[in-house]
Amino acid sequence: MGIIIGIIAVAAIVIIFSSINKKIDKEEEQALKTPGVAQYVRSNFPDIVNCVSSAPGFAKEFERTDCIRFYNASIGKKVLLQQWSGKLRVAVIKNDSVIKEWNIGKNDMSSLLISEIERTLGVSSKSYWENYKSRAPYKAQAILKLTKIDMAKQSDKAAKEIVESIERWSTNTGKPISELKNSFIDSAISEFGTDNFHLVLDKMKSSKMSQEALDFGIAKEHTITRFMIDALEEYLHQHPANKSANQSSPKNQKRSYKILDFYLDCSHCHEQENELKKYKLALPVQVVSVEDEGDLVAKYHVNSLPKLILVDNNGNEIKRWLGVTPASEINDYLFNNGYAVRKDPAPVNDEDDEDDPDIPKPLSTSLTAAELARLQSPDYQDKLLSIMADGGTKEQMMVKMELLLGKRQKTEAMLALEAPIRELYRRLYDEAGQSAKSENSNPLLAKLAVTNAIMDVYEHCNNDSEFLENKEKMLEIANQYGISVNLIEKEEMDRAMAIYRDGKVL
Repeated sequence: MGIIIGIIAVAAIVIIFSSINKKIDKEEEQALKTPGVAQYVRSNFPDIVNCVSSAPGFAKEFERTDCIRFYNASIGKKVLLQQWSGKLRVAVIKNDSVIKEWNIGKNDMSSLLISEIERTLGVSSKSYWENYKSRAPYKAQAILKLTKIDMAKQSDKAAKEIVESIERWSTNTGKPISELKNSFIDSAISEFGTDNFHLVLDKMKSSKMSQEALDFGIAKEHTITRFMIDALEEYLHQHPANKSANQSSPKNQKRSYKILDFYLDCSHCHEQENELKKYKLALPVQVVSVEDEGDLVAKYHVNSLPKLILVDNNGNEIKRWLGVTPASEINDYLFNNGYAVRKDPAPVNDEDDEDDPDIPKPLSTSLTAAELARLQSPDYQDKLLSIMADGGTKEQMMVKMELLLGKRQKTEAMLALEAPIRELYRRLYDEAGQSAKSENSNPLLAKLAVTNAIMDVYEHCNNDSEFLENKEKMLEIANQYGISVNLIEKEEMDRAMAIYRDGKVL
């Protein structure tokens, strides 16, 4: 009896497979009768189509509007490329069984995926790096030169992480891989000056590299930050003068020095100009018009203003100051490092002898390590960025950070100045939020409308030339009193978003 049941079961299986094969044959027959072009597959996934169609031994069996199928008679494998729910289904079939399958989105393409498909087809045993090198030889050569890593000895995973980090760096900056290092060094010199490279390196090593590794799920030694660190350290090694410019006393050397003041008719440059009028600098100052003296702007990599640069009589850069900097701070550096002889500084304008009691001064010259760590925490980062966007002197920014940390209370003068600024932004964001919410009865649509309306107002405030001109005037006055215009705007935008979008009562 058992034998009879077994025979029946086997017969049933044979019948089922026969019917499946007949169905497949009918589909193929129908596809051959009604050929078409798989436009979606070909236009969105050309690399995979080329990978399979160019694989040795594979030929197209049929194509219709939603799929293409290839067959290799020598190894008995078929490959189906099929449009499937907005993705591409890649199925490798042997003996009527799917032995490997991928569902690939438009953003999932990578050289590693192509390599995996090739190895499954049995037409390639190359490593990820070998495949990348054959597909993009010039990029591969540039990566080797930039990273100085023997990529042939890396695992597929490590090679993929390195390649994708370098390509991401190239995409983010809009620079070819061959120019990434020099472009980064130029930007770092422009923004921080070689004198501050050690601070940049400390920041990168202490937190930035780990955060990038966490964000992208890769090893720290494969991050963009790691290769930036390598570039900075290589530059410092090749230019030892930049590391020791302040370690040897230049006062005994027969050199003269001056300050280059890069100037443009803008509010921040006017602030710097006013700072330099309060006290005379201990060295001659050469004002450089960025509009008329492009050669010097290019030579010293000046991309932002205001900018003051200490140079010797040969034009070699020694130190640069970023942003509005008090003359007293510059003189302290010159005296302490032997570039000038200390004298009793006298105010240029007697009216500046007495401090305005309404204009606050920092409670201390620096923040503690705990306070700095607190400002770098997620709860404070956006607020700190808003304060940084205001610009202003270091003293003014210190006052704002003390307010943010709760180390000091706002004075009546601060509150009086803040009130109309807050009212302006409150009115703008309230009007946008109320209007968008009232026009949509559907809660989800209302949320989306409020978000868009409020962000449109933000874009207008920060792009409209007339509004920006008025904002510059507000900033110039507010900075003196330790008030952050950008922080006020952010607070009012967040408040309006919470009320009209999320329905919170503040």
